[in-house]
Amino acid sequence: MRVRILIASLFSVFIFSFSDCGQKCFGESCSDTINFKLIDKTTQNDLVFGPAPKYKLDSLQLNKDVDFNLGRHSNFIGTVSGNWNRLQASTYAPIETMYLRLSYDDIDTINVQYQYIENDCCENVNGYGRIQSIFYNGQTAEKVDDNYRFIKN
Repeated sequence: MRVRILIASLFSVFIFSFSDCGQKCFGESCSDTINFKLIDKTTQNDLVFGPAPKYKLDSLQLNKDVDFNLGRHSNFIGTVSGNWNRLQASTYAPIETMYLRLSYDDIDTINVQYQYIENDCCENVNGYGRIQSIFYNGQTAEKVDDNYRFIKN
């Protein structure tokens, strides 16, 4: 019995080593990462990395619904990380409307318009989503260099 299992295992490894089945798209994202800065409308200071930060990086969440129930992981649709004094929002698939939770009772809306590009790994989500424009709380987010500026009232 052990010999059969060993032979079957070796055969599977042999077959899959000649195909890209399951390997070609493993871990590949189907949408652009959103690089952004959260800017105070009045002071023009960065609200996460600036001289007087209002929000903590580890408190930011990207949600699919505006309503939030603590502990409901199905509401999380991506990650928010930060480096080089900018934030990055990443999702696996193109999401057109998402909610950025800055604190427990401070939630903002992000609307993204994509151009869909044919991609074998992203067939089930209309193709790879290349960002064309972003609206933050209904206002067009200006893009400066590689970063969108989300202006917070």
